[in-house]
Amino acid sequence: MQNMKTYPSGMRLVVETMENYESVSFNMFVQTGSTNEDDTNRGISHFIEHMLFKGTKKRSAIDIVKRLDALGTSVNAYTSQTETVYYVKSTKESVTECVDILSDMYFNSIFDEKEMAREKKVITEEISMYNDNPGALADKRANEVFYEGTPMEFDVAGTKTSVRAITKDDVKKYMNAHYLPQNLILSFAGNITFEQAEELAKNYFECNFKTKSQPIFIKTPDLMPLPKPQFVKKYKDNEQAQIVIYYAGLNLHDPRYYAMKLLNAIWGQGMSSRLFQTIREKLGLVYGIYSSTQSTNFGGTLEMYLATTVKNIKVATTALRKAIDTIMKDGINEQELVDAKTQIINTLKLQSENTSFVSLTNAKEVFWFNEVKNKEEAIQKLENITKEEVNELIRDVFGRDNYVISMVGKDLKTNLLSYFKLAK
Repeated sequence: MQNMKTYPSGMRLVVETMENYESVSFNMFVQTGSTNEDDTNRGISHFIEHMLFKGTKKRSAIDIVKRLDALGTSVNAYTSQTETVYYVKSTKESVTECVDILSDMYFNSIFDEKEMAREKKVITEEISMYNDNPGALADKRANEVFYEGTPMEFDVAGTKTSVRAITKDDVKKYMNAHYLPQNLILSFAGNITFEQAEELAKNYFECNFKTKSQPIFIKTPDLMPLPKPQFVKKYKDNEQAQIVIYYAGLNLHDPRYYAMKLLNAIWGQGMSSRLFQTIREKLGLVYGIYSSTQSTNFGGTLEMYLATTVKNIKVATTALRKAIDTIMKDGINEQELVDAKTQIINTLKLQSENTSFVSLTNAKEVFWFNEVKNKEEAIQKLENITKEEVNELIRDVFGRDNYVISMVGKDLKTNLLSYFKLAK
């Protein structure tokens, strides 16, 4: 059972009590990410995420991590295009101290200039690491081109140049604009009552906010520009070519959202999927191949990834094109639909036994929909989807010429876009 509360400041609290668990997971969910940046501060959301662990007015960086380690917690943070999340999983006995530490980070981080200089070096190394990863680089380039002209275009980490240019004043200005109570969601899941969570939210957060406001709820833009077919490539002296293809998918509020989950499960999510069975198992053209979906308030994608040797680029591309043509023509069968439903529903049930998953999922539900939907609602929606609905979605997604192909590897001669279009 989930409970929600909105405070006078605009901060929201969501709590799911899970009895008979030893753990409590806590998420400090800030509704800001790279889509809130501009050309003067690319990467600042991610930089602030790092810096909140680097010392407060009463705790040094080592004090923070030593105490969290001593409590046996699992603690971390991440930044995406739309959110920055700090999370901790602890025992029920330690949750108060964990909330104390994270709230101290939120309100009292000092952004020491020396720590900032050191952390900029760390982040530039992180950028180098991902740029050295051909699969990650292919995905990054696909995202940039697919979302060109929208806030989703830019890399969450920023660039080395933009990160090095961030100043303490930039940080203060950004936090004053976005680290607001109306942008903050606190989420608890595990062995904690709503009343206990309310007390923590009031004592460590709400008491520090002096203004009154309404929560910021980001609605879906009416239209997002979709790309024309494009091919981007980057040279790397690797034995394999890494290929990523983005098709236009669905935004979070599309009523076909769960049908897309079923489509992805059948198409490329696991070892029994069509892509894996056709291109890896039957043809032996790749080691890894899969698909995934992303849905946000700005739109969505159905993404495919494969890696193959340079000599097999054309034949692998042909096989992928044929697989798309086949599923468009013949659709899926009833057994595939039944198996996909079972897979997703059972995965959801198992994940719902993890307090970390539940806490983050509930925070995202509040962010996306300003309410919490329980897993029974999701299961019912999945159960109600018909084969015809999935087949219609297949024709809609693959029938449109709104896709981007990205390749990283040695071969800069092959025009993969024209080959993909003409492959038979």
